[in-house]
Amino acid sequence: MASIVTDFLQAEADLKKTHERQVKAERTKHVGDPIELKGKVIRMIVRDEHAWTAESGGVARRVDLQKTGNTIQIYRGHTAPVTCLAFYAIENGTSRKKETLLITGSWDKTIKIWNTTTKALVSSTPAHDDFLKSLAVLPALGILASGSADKTVRLWFALDISALSLGDHADVSPSTALPQIGALSGHTRPVDSLGLDLHDDGSSHSSSPLLYSADSMGVIKAWSLDVNTRADGTRLARGTVESEYRGHRTGVGELWISQQHVWSGTLPMPCNSPQRYALMSVLRSVDGLYRHDSVSLPQHMKSPPTITHSTVVRCLLPLTFTPLSQPYLLTGTGDVITVWDVSSFGERNAEVEKVAEVDAHSHDVTALCPWVRSFPEAPERKKEAWIVSASLDGTIRRWKLSDILSGSYQALLRSRGEVKRAVTTLTEEEERELAELLEE
Repeated sequence: MASIVTDFLQAEADLKKTHERQVKAERTKHVGDPIELKGKVIRMIVRDEHAWTAESGGVARRVDLQKTGNTIQIYRGHTAPVTCLAFYAIENGTSRKKETLLITGSWDKTIKIWNTTTKALVSSTPAHDDFLKSLAVLPALGILASGSADKTVRLWFALDISALSLGDHADVSPSTALPQIGALSGHTRPVDSLGLDLHDDGSSHSSSPLLYSADSMGVIKAWSLDVNTRADGTRLARGTVESEYRGHRTGVGELWISQQHVWSGTLPMPCNSPQRYALMSVLRSVDGLYRHDSVSLPQHMKSPPTITHSTVVRCLLPLTFTPLSQPYLLTGTGDVITVWDVSSFGERNAEVEKVAEVDAHSHDVTALCPWVRSFPEAPERKKEAWIVSASLDGTIRRWKLSDILSGSYQALLRSRGEVKRAVTTLTEEEERELAELLEE
């Protein structure tokens, strides 16, 4: 009886949430210059004038942000949701022109590589024993790293296939698989995220760039990689854990690393957890020698500073680390984008101030990307700071940063009526009814 009642009330709550999302979708349908897609966006990368999306429908998509908002290319081939994207830039040996490969990972457990000029599939690799969740490219080593729900990070040598996939060798068979050259097995839970230091290509150190991995228990590891070539020409990669961070209590959904600072945002707690909350933290990682095993923090800090949110942090964007170079952190929590002033983050007695909030989407925000928007027709070829967001509501939205900070978007939403947030908790009346029914 108790199970039937609980299921009924949960169904009622789900219907209520769906209705509220429909109402909000109508109120926000023209806000943020939306681009409607056919699939739900799981990941997104913005490059120049285009957004590249990994979608629930098993496709990757290239969208024009600057002019039409139209889909330019669709990459089909996966048989399950595409969960992660990465790019590999390489020089064409014939023309010396820089060309780009798109790398996708999916719940179908495969990695696929695509030529973005011809849209041809040039490699397909059965990569893991469970869902792929993250990808990272180490170009200095010619290595692709993949993280999976099978609790491993696997290392692949991508340089050979990358070279063959361009120019006169564009007829590489799609069945060609990446050679695996190593695996990192230090995690005890699914690997949710991978990251690299945006300002470290390894050229200034005797060791390679650090690879960061984060799992569903909130453990972040920093790995140094050593790649050797055997006598028979095959390559072997080994990883050593240089640092480990335990600042979270649940899965880490996204990592940003720059100048040896790690920014991380959490995923949902398990459904049976008594509380549902999220945490964003900044940690200072190992020093430039890559030899310390502990987190190095300022003397006045006993633990990494945090910003606590009322709901899940699915994505984050520290603008300090991007070409926009401004002292703000953007977080995607539920269907809302929040902006924090982090100019004094980590200082003694410093406070992080919430400076803006936008009810941006009608479903969870899954990606936030910086975009330097160009206006070539304008005098002096004007450029502006914009933010691109993506969501499970099936839209990409474009936001002018100055208008977010001034509150213009939120004011527009308020003028159209207060947007109610979708909730899943029971009202007092529902709780009384449930208690009465359970007593019968």
